[in-house]
Amino acid sequence: NGNAPAGTTVIIYDNGVKVGEVISGGAWTWSSSTGLSDSSHSFTFAVDNGGTVSAPSAPFVVTVDTQAPDPAKILAVVDDSNPGIGQIANGGFTNDGTPIISGTAEPGTTVSIFDNGLIIGQVTVGADGHWGFIPGAPLLEGPHQITTLVTDAAGNTSALSPIFTLNVDT
Repeated sequence: NGNAPAGTTVIIYDNGVKVGEVISGGAWTWSSSTGLSDSSHSFTFAVDNGGTVSAPSAPFVVTVDTQAPDPAKILAVVDDSNPGIGQIANGGFTNDGTPIISGTAEPGTTVSIFDNGLIIGQVTVGADGHWGFIPGAPLLEGPHQITTLVTDAAGNTSALSPIFTLNVDT
């Protein structure tokens, strides 16, 4: 939507291709009748004032993303407290209440980390697709079911990741 002199025709372009037009009443609104594909759309607008068409406006760029990201993969949970430093297997035991949890997901997305269904933190995935997290508060004694949820910039969310079970025994 925008403003143009009343009675003029506003021509709408998407990536340089005419996709519509609307008569302005001073203010104007246009909606795509076909919907927009998942991609980047660079909209420009020109005004036809009775046969004289203006130069296109500066582009207004919109990225459409309706696809949910894939779930994050938990690649490793690492105990970095003596004794028993090293990688912990799914279902394994650790004396470290603040193990390093890491994995992969779509670059630039946000990974939310859950412990027994309660969120314990969030991290942004790096450009290389890797993320890492250390709990801010030590995990309590006992079993912990760690899962993740990925959210992209458009607000789309993944399914929960498979459960990684970790048993803390301090």
